[in-house]
Amino acid sequence: MAAWRVFYRVRAQVSAQAGTNVPEPLQYCRVKTVSSSHDNMNDPQRLLDHRRDLWMALAPLWLDREPGERDYAHMADVIEQYDFTTDELERIYRVEMSPVLVRHQVSLAGEWRSFDEDQLLRQLTFHVWKLTRWRRGFWLLFSGLTTMMTRHRYNMLMEVVLTRRRMAAEQEVTSDD
Repeated sequence: MAAWRVFYRVRAQVSAQAGTNVPEPLQYCRVKTVSSSHDNMNDPQRLLDHRRDLWMALAPLWLDREPGERDYAHMADVIEQYDFTTDELERIYRVEMSPVLVRHQVSLAGEWRSFDEDQLLRQLTFHVWKLTRWRRGFWLLFSGLTTMMTRHRYNMLMEVVLTRRRMAAEQEVTSDD
């Protein structure tokens, strides 16, 4: 929403300088349709460069084996490199990753040890790149079905991440004193 406002102000200033008299609601509608609320990830290569490490770190949640403590620690380390809130991580888990990876999990020849990285990254990039507002809503609606087999693993991961964040915040407070 903040990007919309900034773009709106710039658009309004340009319209005022050009001498056009476009009503405010029409300008706002243009901003909503032009601006993307999907992290401005319109370029597949940019999307892949930005998400690669996170996707590959979270992929073991969908393997047919239970992740160990070392796996959760690695996932939490990678998540710490990104500046995502818990809501954004939930969206990535439910909308970006789960619709692709659940297909691997429910297939008869499921993945046990690891995924083919190139194929998985291609599938994830294509899926996220073609997400429209309608498709994001669809996957959010049906994410309960696509995440039910991995929800307990994701919840354990989030406990690790939140515990680390709390400990880091407490260390900052004690170091400031």
